[in-house]
Amino acid sequence: MDNPRLISQLAALERKTSRRGKDTIDHPPAGHDDVANVVAGAAHCAVHRHSVTVQELVI
Repeated sequence: MDNPRLISQLAALERKTSRRGKDTIDHPPAGHDDVANVVAGAAHCAVHRHSVTVQELVI
C-alpha cells in the first residue's frame, strides 16, 4: 500500500556532514519526519528482533 505522507517525508530527508565529518540525516527546515522515523524504528526492531511495549513508547 502506498503512503504519500511517508514517501514525501523519506524523499525530503537531507544528509548533512559536519566539519568534523559526522553525518546526520534530518528533515529540511519546516519539514516533518515523524512517519519516516516510526517506519525506520519498526524496521530496526524487525531486523534485530526487538519487541517494544506500549509502555516503552510513552515519553
